[in-house]
Amino acid sequence: MNSMVSAQTRPVEEPGQVGVSVWQGAFYLFPLFLLLFATVFSPHKPLNTGNFLAVSTAEWYRPYLFGGVYLLAIVTIFTQPVKALRLASRHGIYLAFLIYVIWTANWSAYPGKVVIVWGHFVGAYLVCLAAMLSPDVQRRNFTRMFLVFAALSVAATLLIVAINPDRGIMDVGGKLRWIGFTNSANMLGAVMLISVWGCWTAFYSFRSQAARWAVMPLIPLIAMCLFKSDSMTSLLLAVMLSLAFPVVMRLGKLSPLQAAAILFAFGVIMIAAILLLYTVVPEVFTAGTALENLRYIGRSATFTGRTALWDTALRAIADRPIIGWSFDSLFSVGDRYVIRASHFHNGYLELMVNGGLLGLIFVSSIIGQALYRMLHALQDDACWGMSLGLLLLMVLLHNLAEPSLGKAPTFLWVIFSLCYVLLAMPRPTGERGGG
Repeated sequence: MNSMVSAQTRPVEEPGQVGVSVWQGAFYLFPLFLLLFATVFSPHKPLNTGNFLAVSTAEWYRPYLFGGVYLLAIVTIFTQPVKALRLASRHGIYLAFLIYVIWTANWSAYPGKVVIVWGHFVGAYLVCLAAMLSPDVQRRNFTRMFLVFAALSVAATLLIVAINPDRGIMDVGGKLRWIGFTNSANMLGAVMLISVWGCWTAFYSFRSQAARWAVMPLIPLIAMCLFKSDSMTSLLLAVMLSLAFPVVMRLGKLSPLQAAAILFAFGVIMIAAILLLYTVVPEVFTAGTALENLRYIGRSATFTGRTALWDTALRAIADRPIIGWSFDSLFSVGDRYVIRASHFHNGYLELMVNGGLLGLIFVSSIIGQALYRMLHALQDDACWGMSLGLLLLMVLLHNLAEPSLGKAPTFLWVIFSLCYVLLAMPRPTGERGGG
């Protein structure tokens, strides 16, 4: 922690200090900015058939939209090919996973679909790699990009809901939920979750008080969109994120003894609160009561039918535990089992269904390497390193309810890939934290 104290370098420059490097950074970040919107944008309102969403993934514009973004990333990479290759050499585990994805076509009943999915994996990686060629790659331009992304996402959501509520609001199980410009309420929730992260990162990164507090009016608007989406996973994670940011940023400035004392006190308070609750109302901790109480947050004891999906996923995993059914968008496993949804509502189970134990090992290795490299990021720039650590944590927790890890093209897989390549950046050789 002492090293973090010295590593707490000057925050990023405020918006308005636009120079040549800013426009250069925008050039390299533009494919990433487009891909973030491409993964969540849908011009059509999805159909609500029965008790699951029938979301079309074969819309005519998608090959042109994603293909154009990937092509733009390739062109961007060719402006600095040597640097791009040098950076790619640090992504060995990630690249090995991409090889494994295309290898699964050998046992898929739909090898052509695997090739298409693999193309999205490669495209997302190239977009993130292109972003690493940006000047000030450590913090400044990325913080600005996420702020712009958050502002545009909120503005588009509010505009669509106000002008065309038939498109922006959807009846899901008898409950009206905002979907905005996305194809589902949960997708809108994920967008708002990352927008919350962008706002808090800017708040703790900008130098002047005026610039920091100028970001704050955006958070209530994000909160409203998030609440109206009724995406419980994203809402809970956004609250957790907002509570965690001031704590971890404060810990980064303390000595190891002070940080340990605060963490110990926090643990004691949490344990005492749980024991007190158990003493007063022990029935709350019974499994039956806990499931019944889900109705108070608008959920059923079956987690809105997800337990049936999880049971199907476990049976599919048991059939092919080592290599899975392949990364063909559940086409192969869908021939064997009835899957009344577009995914299994648990990313870790779905990863095991697609890639088996080997797929899980690959992705777990990517996560492990990212966490190891985060220790170096904390030494070089505590604020930025902790922000990336919280971002990675949000993706991992969100994956418990909505699949993103090892699934392309998805919004949070792009975020995860970006986090990985950012943490894999070489340590600065000059001034610390020189992002």
